[in-house]
Amino acid sequence: MEKKVTITITETGWETKVELEGKTYIEKHERTSSGAKGVEGNFEQTDLPDELVEQITTGSASYDIMRALAEI
Repeated sequence: MEKKVTITITETGWETKVELEGKTYIEKHERTSSGAKGVEGNFEQTDLPDELVEQITTGSASYDIMRALAEI
């Protein structure tokens, strides 16, 4: 089975999708006036491996790319 993490970033937010062992997990964030907020899903409340969740959730690259797109 394929193991896959897909991040889709737009000027209004981002969606992270994890496909692992036949299951799909999704976490969505939307831009706010002061940053971004989670609006769907929470990888920390799933059975995903802790190390994978930590690597996905601690990076700020998604947020930085979203902000750059919004400023174009």
